[in-house]
Amino acid sequence: MAGSIMPTIKETIERLQRCHKPEEVIAVQIWSVEDVIEQARNREIKLTKAQAEAILDDIDQHQDVSLGISWDTLDCYTDEYLREQKI
Repeated sequence: MAGSIMPTIKETIERLQRCHKPEEVIAVQIWSVEDVIEQARNREIKLTKAQAEAILDDIDQHQDVSLGISWDTLDCYTDEYLREQKI
């Protein structure tokens, strides 16, 4: 993967401020690199920050929005990443 195209927290806040009124009610789901690393660690898999960023970016770009992102999603994308990288 050639670098993350995911927005930073700063960029996300700026977008929310541009697109929504401060009193507007919204639902937001946030997954971090630390979540990916910790979930992998729970499965006795060691990931670097760069690997977790690549996995999170892939999830952001390809996950099924009708299903959302769950711990199982992180597991599946981690497994696929490791298979593709032959790790």
